[in-house]
Amino acid sequence: MQNRILTLLLILLGTTTFAQEVKLISEDDILSELESKNLKILMADKETAKAEADYFQSSAVFLPRISASYSATRTTNPLMAFGSKLNQEVLTQNDFNPALLNDPDGINNFATVISVEQPLINVDKFYERRAAKLKVTATELQGERFKDFMKLETRKAYMQLQMAYKQRDVIELALNTAQKHQTNAENFLEEGLIQKADILDVKIRVSELENQLVHAESQIENASDFLKFVIHSDEELTLKPIEDLQLNADLNELNSAKVKDEREDIQAMTHAVKAREKMLKASQMTYLPSLNAFGSYELYDDEFFQADANGYLIGAQLKWNIFEGAQRIGKIKAKKAELQMAEMELQNYKDESKLALQKAKREYKDALNEVKTTAISVEQAQESLRIKQDRFAEGLEKSTEVLDAEAKYSQQQLKHFNAIFKHNYTSYYLSFLTK
Repeated sequence: MQNRILTLLLILLGTTTFAQEVKLISEDDILSELESKNLKILMADKETAKAEADYFQSSAVFLPRISASYSATRTTNPLMAFGSKLNQEVLTQNDFNPALLNDPDGINNFATVISVEQPLINVDKFYERRAAKLKVTATELQGERFKDFMKLETRKAYMQLQMAYKQRDVIELALNTAQKHQTNAENFLEEGLIQKADILDVKIRVSELENQLVHAESQIENASDFLKFVIHSDEELTLKPIEDLQLNADLNELNSAKVKDEREDIQAMTHAVKAREKMLKASQMTYLPSLNAFGSYELYDDEFFQADANGYLIGAQLKWNIFEGAQRIGKIKAKKAELQMAEMELQNYKDESKLALQKAKREYKDALNEVKTTAISVEQAQESLRIKQDRFAEGLEKSTEVLDAEAKYSQQQLKHFNAIFKHNYTSYYLSFLTK
């Protein structure tokens, strides 16, 4: 008896503490916080930013490369010494003396060089840039699809929290009913209307429900913690849904629903295939020559940070890599294989999506049927419990029969709520597949 009182006190204490830390939250509140706080979504946004950065790098196909350098040298190398004097514009007639040409004195040379390289025609790079742009679009679309997936998972987590509270409510109701039954049974025992074994069965059932209630409270905490994890919240409290777990409206035109090629993830894979096509084309375009311009402006002196002499150089280069062994041929074959793999992956993904849709349609119909049948079962179990309770009050029914009826009623309630959960989730999932 003391152990039972202690258990009840712990439950009441835990429930009181639990109630003090509850925060009411709606599904809309959760979804609004999802995009701005969920780390996985933020990571997907960074993937898009990375793809955009890669595309920005491809601007090098038409932007110039500009560099500047400053160097200081001292040399007695005949060729270098003569060239340094020539660049410094200090060459005299005496410098052509063979003795000085062959064995010059050390000479200092300070050079400032500003170089410019300007790409003009690089066809392969143009195609690589187009591929990078397609990758950006694919990444953006995949990110949008991932957000839809996270919304689906968040709705599921929110419904799991609703389900956890429903489970607790059912157990609390069953416990209240069992406790009332225990009180009646104790009175009947004193009057000699039932056996001691009957009251022991009732007490066992009450203890079971008390343990289930503790477990149900833990399930609420677990569901709340997971939902807080989804929205990256570190608040030390327990979430409670504002909306009750209710049956969603039936889906219209279920049979005609189909997977659309315009769906973001399919569009993302389609753009990825196009990007592969551009990369293959880029590999093939390496057979064409490239044309680039270059130039430099140079300042020379024999003193530090002086520039008494200067000159410039401009030019253009037409370069044609005619043969690179088997390397280029191998790259083209590899790009072709990658393209074919991407095309097959796209088709396989479409087939898998259609398969998932057909399965989801059947699951939705099964869930809808289960909702209807369990609703009837709940009514029947409730009526059966009422009849057995009345018969027990008249001494016409055993306590075990009442306990069995109460357990079946609780079980049917939980089955009904679970059927509603499956129905609602499947309807969300179907919308996700057919978006």
